Amino acid sequence: MPKSKRNRAVTLSKTKKKPGLERKGKVVTEIKDAIERHSSAYVFTYNNMRNQKLKDLRDQLKSSSRIFLAGKKVMQIALGRSPADEAKTGLHKLSKYLQGNTGLLFTNLPRDDVERLFREFEGLDFARTGSIATETVELKEGPLEQFSHEMEPFIRKQGLPVRLNKGVVELIADHVVCEEGKPLSPEAAHTLRLLGVQMATFRLYLVCRWSSDDFEVYKEGLAQLTAASVAMKTSVARSPLVALVLCLSLSFGFASRDVEEVGWRRVEGRVEWGKGRSGNTGRPYYFGEESFREWSRTPLGHFKLLERFDDELLRGSVGDYRVTYLEMAPRAFLQPSHFDADEVLYVKEGEGVLVLLRKGRRESLCLREGDVMVIPAGSIMYFANTHRSKWLRVVMLLNYASFEEFFPVGGEGPDSYLSAFSDEVLQAAFNSRRDELERVFERQSKGEIWQASEEQIQELSRSCSRGGGGSGSKEEEIKPTSLLGQKPRYSNNNGRMHVITGDECRHLLDLDMEVSIANITSGSMMAPRYTTRATTIAVVVEGSGYFEMACPHKSDSGRSERREHGSEEQQRKKSRGYKQVTAQIKEGSVIMLPAGYPATFVAGNEGNLAVVCIGVGSGNDEEVFLAGGNSLLKQLDPPAKAIVFGEQGREAADRVIGAQTESVFLHGPQQQSRGGGVSDM
Repeated sequence: MPKSKRNRAVTLSKTKKKPGLERKGKVVTEIKDAIERHSSAYVFTYNNMRNQKLKDLRDQLKSSSRIFLAGKKVMQIALGRSPADEAKTGLHKLSKYLQGNTGLLFTNLPRDDVERLFREFEGLDFARTGSIATETVELKEGPLEQFSHEMEPFIRKQGLPVRLNKGVVELIADHVVCEEGKPLSPEAAHTLRLLGVQMATFRLYLVCRWSSDDFEVYKEGLAQLTAASVAMKTSVARSPLVALVLCLSLSFGFASRDVEEVGWRRVEGRVEWGKGRSGNTGRPYYFGEESFREWSRTPLGHFKLLERFDDELLRGSVGDYRVTYLEMAPRAFLQPSHFDADEVLYVKEGEGVLVLLRKGRRESLCLREGDVMVIPAGSIMYFANTHRSKWLRVVMLLNYASFEEFFPVGGEGPDSYLSAFSDEVLQAAFNSRRDELERVFERQSKGEIWQASEEQIQELSRSCSRGGGGSGSKEEEIKPTSLLGQKPRYSNNNGRMHVITGDECRHLLDLDMEVSIANITSGSMMAPRYTTRATTIAVVVEGSGYFEMACPHKSDSGRSERREHGSEEQQRKKSRGYKQVTAQIKEGSVIMLPAGYPATFVAGNEGNLAVVCIGVGSGNDEEVFLAGGNSLLKQLDPPAKAIVFGEQGREAADRVIGAQTESVFLHGPQQQSRGGGVSDM
């Protein structure tokens, strides 16, 4: 049957498209017209742009001035980029200041009036995600009467520990919404808006001024423009748009191994921020936030689990290990349980009481920030955050990839493992009736993390110690060891490293592990190094930056020819090459460094970079540094240098290998760039 011509969908939302070239040409014409009608022109920059407040300013200046916020190149073309094509004499000088967040103001107002207007103009508004907090905002425990009961689920999603108490939203613990000088998270930005706290100030700054007989640059505006440009470069890798692009690049990585990355890199001898081509995005050696999944969550905390190290490159060395995160709200209590795997934990932030039930006794231990501790498999453990306002955050490594957690007390979630036994067995084992057993072990409905009262926390804390008071032997003793309290193995102005080995912690020796933390000063780097036997699991606990690693691979050049004419002997003659593995890292990132693979960490400019490293298989392990004052390459003897570098290149090799006088922690690429780079030798 022929298709009816009447049955057609008609789109009612069609609009006439505006050709881009025509629109840009119109802007150029309007700017040139403004040049003719006004006596002076200004370039200005701004902070915390708000459209409505800019519209109000436009209306205020409508009779005497005209403001343009358009594409930088479009405005430069309208003004002229050189004396040959400028619209009026001297106008091309404005063009070079049109960069970043800038605009043009054409006006007939006197210079003093314009300067006073820009100096006095400002507008307060709510800060957005990524803005720097101008003050610390802390909410105290108690009712939040400004919020209706319908808002309680939304407020809880913003990370606030709240509950409904007789229809009133109640904060069950002190909560820090934001800290002065730190970027706002999306949740913090939403919470500040709900509280009515305005932290963003929309301001305008004059950068330079042109008139027919004068040209002037304003130092304050130029400084703001420079600072904004640096901030934009630093934040571009964290923007949601760039994150989306990187995620899409990962998704299509099977189709193309060349992924465009953003970050610091060396271009023609200069270190600059920008985009570049890289062979991969750090996989399978790098794991970001997207690689974690929720193991359990309540309003008072959560337990996150990193995906398994299933790649064939890692399975043999660390395939049996899992990285986990535990976060607990102030005065939260983690209910008793045991794992079928040994645990190595590091207290990243906060303080608490950890109680172990093992070998027929109870051990109550005080944990502090920077502590390392081993919990043997099968030990019943419960945990409490003893701080009034600070969250407790712990990084853990379990040495069994398919581990399970077992809870003696359960109910709606999690279940008690005792519920798997028959009634007859349980009644005989506990010498109790079925209803009593059910009431004790199977009617818990608070989840894995509960809220404890102030009195209960104090009671738990009263008997805790730092260990050493048990009746068992010293070898069997379980106690926390302060990683940050250890004497630094390496230390200078660019960073320091603290290490705990089997000598300080007997249980690490039994697990063939060691734990260290490298705190790298802002803008500095760790010298390229490798370990001889240990595979390192590195967890970023503070700051941001990037890592680079040399990964061996065989080149694919000439592959088709070998398929046609190659023999087994030719296949063995594949050329050996090294691939750069690199990725931007931040707090929560996990990086795998196989034994023998040279790697380095570089701290960003916003603050120090702290990386906790757990060496797996560390028995008889050795660190080998390839650059710096303790570079192993310095041990090459003269005959070997003559053979490797040639007689003419031996002196140059000595200069290169000996040029770096610092050891382990060095000035980073950004510092070298600001210092004028490395001089020619």
